[in-house]
Parts: sequence; structure tokens; C-alpha cells
Amino acid sequence: MTPSPPDPRHWLARLDEIRRSGDRRASLALAHLLVGGRLRDDDTLDDVADVLCALEDPRTHDLLLRALLDRSGAPEVRRAALRVLGSLPVDDPPPATVHEWVDARDGFVRAYGASFLEPVDGERLAVLVRDRDVLVRRAAVESLVASARTPALVDAVRAALRDPDPIVREIACRAALFDEPVAATYDLLHLLDDDDADVRAGVYDVLEDYPGVSVVLALADARSGPEGPLAEAALDLLVRRVAAALEEAPAEARARLERWAAPIQWLLAEPALVGAGDGDGRDGPGGWGGGPDPGLGADLDDDEDDGDMPLGWGQDDGGDGAD
Repeated sequence: MTPSPPDPRHWLARLDEIRRSGDRRASLALAHLLVGGRLRDDDTLDDVADVLCALEDPRTHDLLLRALLDRSGAPEVRRAALRVLGSLPVDDPPPATVHEWVDARDGFVRAYGASFLEPVDGERLAVLVRDRDVLVRRAAVESLVASARTPALVDAVRAALRDPDPIVREIACRAALFDEPVAATYDLLHLLDDDDADVRAGVYDVLEDYPGVSVVLALADARSGPEGPLAEAALDLLVRRVAAALEEAPAEARARLERWAAPIQWLLAEPALVGAGDGDGRDGPGGWGGGPDPGLGADLDDDEDDGDMPLGWGQDDGGDGAD
């Protein structure tokens, strides 16, 4: 006779152990417990969802999807199901199904659909980034991370950087990192004073790849603030890139780059910022292996005048200062 499976509460008492061991024998029992409506304590519900996210067991997908699509289900259960579904290594559903979900009136369903959108769905993403439901906005912005950009999607990232939800803003910082849409520079600088610490940390991670004079000066000023070490690290990378580019630029480009860098010349003279390599593999002039960053100054050897120089490399960042 086959023994009956343990009561799900047996697994509930072992959550920490299951998380550490990755024991997927508990996956289905925990998924049934999560969607069954018996976990009235929000903290316990979150703990179970956390473990299921860590287990990444695709066998739980169908059960969780049914719970998500059930509009009569408890919102806290559907929210937890949405979070776990986002962690599962499963194949994308057919595009027609994704579009059906994205067009649904239900916010949980729209959010799940948004998580499968690609840059080719730019028009839908641009709308969903401004959705009334915060879960939809979070999922839509996450779909923009590491994706290609169109002008409409650059505008969508900028809108997300101004979102009232700090999680949306933090995700938008990661989205702004890719393809360096310098139109977002002033939106990012505004977030240096954000009320949320995670957002501020995310901004520093991004700004080290935004080589504009206004960025360098803002980071220099932020060194005396509460995130001084983060500002110092980002500033160090930017100044090293500028110093390396100045050293290695062709003669005809060097003068133009020097004019661009004039407002930050005092920073280039700080030994702590542009000294020799420190053992981290950046062992050449400016700390970048002896040559300029491949992007910095790459377009400075053409015949354009300063006003038409590519944004971020030969002039300040532009932008309209909107926030």
C-alpha cells in the first residue's frame, strides 16, 4: 500500500530547510498550500512564495496559473502566484495568448501577460508602463530591461523613472542602463535625491555608464552625501574613462574632447580618481587597461562640429530637465 503524502503543514514547518536544500519534493505540496486559501497570515504566504521562487519547479506552473486566472480568488493569493510564476523556467506561451492576457481587464492577468512581451511589442509596452495597476507597470518595465530601444520605449523608460512606485523606479534604472538613452540623464539625476534607498543605489549603478559633464559634477557633489561611497565608485569609473579617452584620442579629436571636459578638469587632476591601476585588471593609463573605453570618444574623429557631437561623449547630456 502506498503511504499517503505528508500533510502540507509538514512542509510548512521545514521552509528554511527546504530553501537551503532545494528539495523539490515539497514543491507541489507548498503550491497547493499557497493557492488553497488556508494561509491567512501574509508573512507565511510570502515565505511560501519565497521558497517556491527559490525552487523554480516548473511542475507547479499549471496549478499556479489556474490560481492566477481565477478572478474569484483572494488578491493576496493571486499576487503570490504571479510572483512565483515569474520565477519559473517555462516556455513562453503563444503570442496570441500573451496578447489576450495583456488586453484583459484584470490587473493580475495583464501583469503576467506583460512579463512575456518583447521589444517588438513596443506599442503595447509603452501603454502598459503607464497602466493604472502597479503590478502591470512593474512587469512592463521589467520587460524593458536588456531590450533594444525605440524612441517610444525610451519615453516609456523615462516615464517609469518618474513613477510613484519605488519598485517601478528601481527597475526603470536597470532598464535605463541598456542602450544608454541619454535623454533620461536628467530623470536619473533627479533620483539621486529619491526617498527610497534602493532607487538611489540603482541610480549610481547606472550613472557610471552615463559619461556626461552634468553626471560627473553631480556625482562629485554627492560624495559628501549619505551614499558617498556609491558616488565615489561611480565617479571613479567615469573619470577614469574620460582620462583614458583624453590620453588615447587622435590629435584631431583630443582638442574637442578637452573642450568638452573643461568643466571637470579639476576632477581629472585628482590622483585618487585617475591614478594607476589598483590590481583590478584596469592596469593602464586611467585604469582602463591602457586604452579608452570603446564607446567614449569613438565618434569624435569625424567632421561634425561641437553642437552636433554625439550626446554624452563630446558635449553635455542634453535633456530638458523634466522631472
